[in-house]
Formats: sequence, structure tokens, C-alpha cells
Amino acid sequence: MTPLALLLFFGVLLFDGNARVTSPIPMACVLLVIVLQAVQHVAVRRRDGRLYRALEDHAVNLERSREALEHQTLYDPLTDLPNRALLSQRLEPLFARAGVAQAQHALLVLGFDRFRDINNAFGHAFGDSMLQQIAHRFTATLPAGATTARIGGDEFAVLLPQTDLTQAWAVADLLQTSLRAPFTLSQQTLQCTASVGIALFPDDGTDTATLLRHAGVALHSAKRQRRRITRYDPAEDNNSPDRLALLADLRQVLDQNGLDVYYQPQADASDEQVASVEALVRWNHPTRGFIAPDQFIPLAESTGLIGLLTQRVLDTAISQCHAWLEAGRRLAVAVNLSAWNLHDDTLPDMIAQLLALYQVPATLLRLELTESAVMNDPARATEVLNRLAALGIEVSIDDYGTGYSSLAYLKRLPVTELKIDRSFVMDMGTDPTDAIIVASTIGLGHSLGLRVVAEGVEDRDTWNVLAALGCDLVQGYVLSRAVPSAALLDWLNKS
Repeated sequence: MTPLALLLFFGVLLFDGNARVTSPIPMACVLLVIVLQAVQHVAVRRRDGRLYRALEDHAVNLERSREALEHQTLYDPLTDLPNRALLSQRLEPLFARAGVAQAQHALLVLGFDRFRDINNAFGHAFGDSMLQQIAHRFTATLPAGATTARIGGDEFAVLLPQTDLTQAWAVADLLQTSLRAPFTLSQQTLQCTASVGIALFPDDGTDTATLLRHAGVALHSAKRQRRRITRYDPAEDNNSPDRLALLADLRQVLDQNGLDVYYQPQADASDEQVASVEALVRWNHPTRGFIAPDQFIPLAESTGLIGLLTQRVLDTAISQCHAWLEAGRRLAVAVNLSAWNLHDDTLPDMIAQLLALYQVPATLLRLELTESAVMNDPARATEVLNRLAALGIEVSIDDYGTGYSSLAYLKRLPVTELKIDRSFVMDMGTDPTDAIIVASTIGLGHSLGLRVVAEGVEDRDTWNVLAALGCDLVQGYVLSRAVPSAALLDWLNKS
């Protein structure tokens, strides 16, 4: 029985109906019960105090755990910088306010050059330490109000509120400057460089996901082109709606064999006789109009359509070469290959079949590859080009002088021709350095037993200088622009 129940029981015994005490003994019992009740109340209060403190401590621990979990959710554990989630949280309010104020904001994404090589050579712990130092340098470099975030791997993002392109470019320069001082870790001293992609709100995106993706596209474009800083360009974005629509149109026109091939003549620098032409693909879109090759050829390369495009051009050029032979014109035709074509094991067999189909001698076909395409994978290029040369096909190195080719590799390749890049030829009349480069390239080519072609010849004075230097062939507007096959025949007959 609880003390309260005992109290009620003895209360009945102690008092009669007139509220008088009926017995002294029960009175003592009542006092005892009252004492016991008071003792129990004090004990409960003490016990409740400990319970309260325990509950209070538990609440504090829960709050600390919640804060720690929130920090882990919003911050990078390695650098303690904001992560992608927190960066997004800070972007959204800017977008909401910018709609009214018409403000411009910049988002930079930085990626470090050859960082994977550093991890492979020195270990991931070394790479992690370097990333921590980079984070510290960036934080110390950036202006007030900027947010630096690590968004994955070796990629960092920088949010610059109220910033235009010129200001964003200047900040990107500052960040790259902060990396110039070498990093010293574990008694190793290393240099680190970075590429930067820039996307601007609202021009390049009006939401977080789009802006981040477009800044990433700009970064990869900068790395691919070996440029320090690049702003987002929709033409470089494989997933932009406009580019996807263009890709669909390219697939369709290739399926229908609807691309045109134009031909630009090449003349002997001395006697001015035309004995060869270069085949150049053209695309006249029904709604977009003329689309430059530098817009759709990279698209074909990046989507795997370059093989079909090359086959279409080869088929058209070789069949046209056959038509010229039938008309009494013996013209060699040069067709450009992509670096991607060198990875196609079926290319030599496909070309051999086309030559046999149209009964065109292999010596009338020349295949042009840029210097950079050859040097991208010299061993692979040597293997494929040897197979083509075995068929009797001539190989030309295009845009010579713009890459970093090794003379040792050039000597081993089955090359028959060098084409001097137009950037040197066009200015050789006013730039002594370009004139020296052209002259030395002609001498180098001849010393290796190669024919030398100068492209980009636009005036007679340049032609005469090239002829005096012993250049074999000239190609350019001074002779003729690229024209359709029918127009070429008319031009040849008149000239």
C-alpha cells in the first residue's frame, strides 16, 4: 500500500463523523506516514534531478551529433572546404535574387594537370596532402564573399557572386598564380598547374546543375586544347540541345550520303601545271545553311561517326577520280584522315576495296594526316600507314610546323609529302621568322626526299618566293578556292 493510501486509511480511523481524534496510537501512525511521504518526495526529487541532468546531457550529445552529421554532409572531409551540396545551397539564393537585380555571377571549376600521375608516382597520401595545401592557398587567395568547394577528386569549384567575365578571368589568373610556388611534401618538391573552366549566370545557365555542368565542359575543353582558362562554349558541349540536334542531322545526312565534296587544286610552283587536288567535305544544311567543317568534324570524331564520314568522302573522291580519268584528266586526289581513323583496323582494306571498285591506281590517292594526329600515337600511326603505303598510297603530313613531331619518327614513317601550315605561309612576306620557318621546312623535306606543299598562298608575290625557295606545289586562293567537281573541270579547261 502506498503512503497516500495509508494516510487515507488511518484518517478514517482517527476521526469520527464530528471530525474528532478517536485514538492517540493511530495519530502516531499518521505522523509516521507523513514523514515517510516527505522522505519519498525528497528521494523522487533527487532521482528526478539526476534524470533531468541525464536527459539534458543526452540532448547536448544529440545536438553535437546532429551538427557533426550536418558538417559531414556539407563539407569535404579531406580539405574541410564546402562540398558540392553546400555549394548548391549557396548558389540557389543568388539565383533567386539575381532574377530581380539582373546580377551576374561566375562559377569556376578547376582541374589539375596530370594529377593522376602524381598519385601513381607518390601514392594517394601524398596526393591528399597536396590537395590540402592547394585548398589552403585558394582560401587565402580568393576575395571576400567567394566560396571555394571541393567537388570531387582533383576538381575544385569557386563561386564568385556579382562577378562578370573579366573579373572571373582575373580571379582564375590569381588562382593559377597561387600554384606557381612549388609544393614540398615528404622531401619531394613538385610543381602543380591547373586548367580553369568558367560559366556565367545567367548566360551559361540559370540553375545549379546546368551551371556546374557547363563549367565542367569548359574545363575539359581547356584541358583538351591545352589552354589555361576557357569560358563555356555551347559548340564544345556534346550534350547541349543545339549540338544534339546537329548530331541527329549529321547522322541523317551521312545515312543519305548527302554531304558534298569540293576540290581545291594544287599547282606546280614552277610551271603552274595542276596535277593534284585536295578533297574537302562540305555540308550545306537545309535550314542552318553552310556548316563549317571545324564544327561538324569534331562532332563526328567525338561520337564515333568519323569512320562513316571518312568512308563517304573516300568513296566520293575515288569515284570522282575515276570520272576524271574517263574524261582524260589524270588528277591525284588527297583526302584528309582523322587521328581516330588510325584506330580503325579495317581502314586499309576498305580503301583497297574502293580503289578496286572504281579501278583507280593507288598512286593517285594521297592520304593527309595532321602532324599532331600522327604524334598522338606514333607506334599506331606507323603500323597503319605502313599498311596503306604497301598498297601504293601516298601519305602526306598536313599542317606541318604546328605540332611537336620528332624527326626520328618522321624519318621512320612512310611519308611522301609535307604540307607547310598556312599560318606560316600567309605571313611570310611580312614576317621574317615565318619566312625562315618556311625555307627551313622546304630544305628539311627535300633532304628527306619528300615533296613539299605550301597551303594558304593568297598572292603572286608569295608564290614567287616559294618557287625561288624550291617549293614543289602551291595551294591557296591565288590559284582557286575549293569548288564542286563540275566547276573544277570548267576552271581547268579555261585556265
